[in-house]
Amino acid sequence: MRLKYRVGIIFLIKKSNNGTEAAANSVAIILGVTGIVGREIARRLISKNKWKVYGVARRSESFPIQSPKYHFISCDLLNPQETEKKLSTVQDVTHMFWVTWRGQFPLDSRECCEQNKAMMSNALNTILADESKALKHVSLQTG
Repeated sequence: MRLKYRVGIIFLIKKSNNGTEAAANSVAIILGVTGIVGREIARRLISKNKWKVYGVARRSESFPIQSPKYHFISCDLLNPQETEKKLSTVQDVTHMFWVTWRGQFPLDSRECCEQNKAMMSNALNTILADESKALKHVSLQTG
């Protein structure tokens, strides 16, 4: 598995033995699950039989998703120690959905880019630790 960077976009490239994904064990982690897009992705995935979903956000959910296939993790992705502690237990993730950003600084400012880059780096460094055997797909959505 290798990470390839191009113009601020990360591509995760992993070769599969036979080119097919196991249909019964897809596990998603949605970073930014309390936002409009994150919540909709979670709802759609847990409505399918083959998905287990971890939802990650800094603040707790106003209206928690009620499903045995859904697990919420409160985590400040800007804090590398907290990110490692809370996400290192999630070893079965096959799909990562990045639909979050921190808007503390003006959009497109250097500070905003650095802050969001740090969040993504903290998450990826933890999820990809020890050459994760399960991760097959990373999706990055920006506005």
